[in-house]
Amino acid sequence: ISRFFGAHSMGHYSLAYNLADVTAQVAEYIGDVLQPSLSRLDVERQRLALPRVSALMALVLFPLIAGIAVVAPVVTTALLDSRWVGLAPMLSILCLRTIPLPLTWVVGAYFTARRRTQPIMFLGFVKLAFVIGLLVTLGRAGPLWACTAVVLASHLTGLAHLWVGWQFE
Repeated sequence: ISRFFGAHSMGHYSLAYNLADVTAQVAEYIGDVLQPSLSRLDVERQRLALPRVSALMALVLFPLIAGIAVVAPVVTTALLDSRWVGLAPMLSILCLRTIPLPLTWVVGAYFTARRRTQPIMFLGFVKLAFVIGLLVTLGRAGPLWACTAVVLASHLTGLAHLWVGWQFE
């Protein structure tokens, strides 16, 4: 971001990303609680539990994501001075990055519980390729397009998790 748009835009992006990451931290806490339970189940019960766990995570996360995205302009205007006015649209966009998180967490937890780390590592490289590729192409159009590129990379990574989950199991 700073390479394309300078330090000012990087500051806005960094703060917006960290504020939007609150939803990911909530998902991480849910995962920390559910991971030990999932690893104790046999394979067939794990497969049955995965959609339910994903749906419950979505039930908690989606309202939080939507809430942060909607109130971002009001909160940033109320809490921050005028130098941070560009933060609100970035925050609203970057909140959408965590929508596929219930899916990606569930697939990752499943492979972890099965002690299959190769698919997880493969998906990490896929995510890196999506982020870099989209930032270098779509993200050059402007700071908000860079945020959109990060969100799009996250959603494509979610689809990759779904595909890998189907292919390997």
